[in-house]
Amino acid sequence: MAKSSVLRPKVVIAHAKVTTREVKDPTHEAKVPAHESKAPVVLVQANTVLQIDIEHHFMTGLASVWVDDRLLYTQALHGDEQRHALLLRKVVGHQFKAIMVSPGKHRIRVRIQSAPDSYDQSGTLADASIQGASMLRVVCGKKGEILQLALQKESYQ
Repeated sequence: MAKSSVLRPKVVIAHAKVTTREVKDPTHEAKVPAHESKAPVVLVQANTVLQIDIEHHFMTGLASVWVDDRLLYTQALHGDEQRHALLLRKVVGHQFKAIMVSPGKHRIRVRIQSAPDSYDQSGTLADASIQGASMLRVVCGKKGEILQLALQKESYQ
C-alpha cells in the first residue's frame, strides 16, 4: 500500500505587541507635524441655485423637473382666468420655485401636463451647464405648440 502524502498549509500566527499609555490630562493634545492635519478632509461639492420659472395657460396642471434622471421638482400648476372685452377669456399662470443642484453639466428634463386642456408636453436640455445661480425658463405653448425651455445665467445687479 502506497503512502499518500498530504500537503498541509503552513499556518503562521503573528503576534504584535500593543502598548497603551494613560493620559492624565484630558486637555492634552498630541503634536501633529506641520504636513499632517488632525481633521479629516471631506470633499463636498457645493450646491447652487436653479430657479424654475413656468409660464402656462392652464387652470390646473402638473409640472415635473428631472435633473440627471432624478426627479427633483413636482408642482401643481394653477392659473387665473382673466377677462378681456365682453366675451374673451384668457387663463394666465406663473409658477416660480428655486431648487438646489450641484454645479456642472446636467441633463434637465421637464414635463408639463394638464388633463382638462389635453396637454402633455416634455422637453429636454441635454447639455445644460449650471455654474452659479441660473434660471430654467419654461413656456407652455398652446395645443400643438412645442414646450419651450431656456437656461439663463442669473445676474444680480
